[in-house]
Amino acid sequence: MTLYPAIVLAAAIVGAPPSGSTTPPASSDGAVIAGNAGLVIGAASMCRTIDHDRLKTAAEQIRALVERVAASEAELAAARERFNAGLERGGRSGTSCDNAELALAELEKIFKR
Repeated sequence: MTLYPAIVLAAAIVGAPPSGSTTPPASSDGAVIAGNAGLVIGAASMCRTIDHDRLKTAAEQIRALVERVAASEAELAAARERFNAGLERGGRSGTSCDNAELALAELEKIFKR
């Protein structure tokens, strides 16, 4: 999937460990995408300078993407779980708002292509 490296990059900006260290071998693309995007959105949600409409739009775009790539209801459920875990982890990450803004902008670029 061509979007996957860009989403990993955005997650790396907010301080996520390299994808391979947090991704179980059986994770679907949708779950990996959702987890990394959740991390970015969670970190950005802690910044008062980032408009919550941007976060909502990004979350909706990720949801739609994951729904397209999920091969089953089980994969979709796993992706939702990973997204929520990423949101929580991102919110606790202590990422600077400058880095959170940069990561969110990278995530947004994916959907403007």
